[in-house]
Amino acid sequence: MKRTLRFFAIVACLLFSPSAGLAQETPAPEASPPEAPAATPVETPPEPELPEKPPPPPPRNWKASAELGLTLSTGNTKSKSINSAVKGEVTEGDLTFKAGGTALFTRSTVVIDPGPPVVEAKRTTARKFTADGRTDWSISKHQYLFILGTYLNDKLGGAEWEVTESAGYGFKVIDEEKLKLKLEAGPAGRHSEPARGTAQEEEKHDIAGRGAMALEWVISQYATFNEDASVVASEEEPNTPSGVVVESISALKAKVSDKLSMKATFTYRHQSEVAAGKKEDDTTTAVTFVYDF
Repeated sequence: MKRTLRFFAIVACLLFSPSAGLAQETPAPEASPPEAPAATPVETPPEPELPEKPPPPPPRNWKASAELGLTLSTGNTKSKSINSAVKGEVTEGDLTFKAGGTALFTRSTVVIDPGPPVVEAKRTTARKFTADGRTDWSISKHQYLFILGTYLNDKLGGAEWEVTESAGYGFKVIDEEKLKLKLEAGPAGRHSEPARGTAQEEEKHDIAGRGAMALEWVISQYATFNEDASVVASEEEPNTPSGVVVESISALKAKVSDKLSMKATFTYRHQSEVAAGKKEDDTTTAVTFVYDF
């Protein structure tokens, strides 16, 4: 009996012992979910290369203009006048080249016999041509040297031809965006021949001195005023005055469009020595259309 009780006690110990093989089974660890495969990076296609913009063109180093005007008079005075002009300018570094020319032609009806009856005839009363050219060499911001030449043909005004050449020094007194003033002076030579049929037909060659000024005033973006004046005093023999020529050109220019403008010009010329029967003073008033290239 004791052996039987001891046997059951041993069995009970084996059954309820924590280290017994029949105790609760240890649960198996849960399996971790499989890792997702790494995403393959998507390659972005390169942006197409845009063509390079061409460099801006260099600033234009030249300018030019042409002008034309027509005047018609009727009534007591009948006349037709055509006046034209061309100008050009080129800048290369410190050098500036300028050239220009003008032409004036007037056809008038004049009274030959007051009558009665009145006899009239058409006559050419003005035929004048001018040309000029010059070179300026800038030696500093406000100083420059120049050389120039001018030509005049005014047979009906008493000059078969007249040529003036000069060289000298110029100074920019005012050099602002809206206001410019230049003064210049230098020796000159003056050569002329009176018109054929006048009392004096011999050529003259004089030593002279020349002074000039040039003013430009930009009144607004639509209007500009210019004044160019010059004086040439010559002598045929040392200390013997031979003649003085004064010329003034006043012009007011108003823009009509980017390329087209209207200009009113008043030209005054005084010459102390003129052919017999000719006046010392000449004036010309003109209204022209100007086209800027």
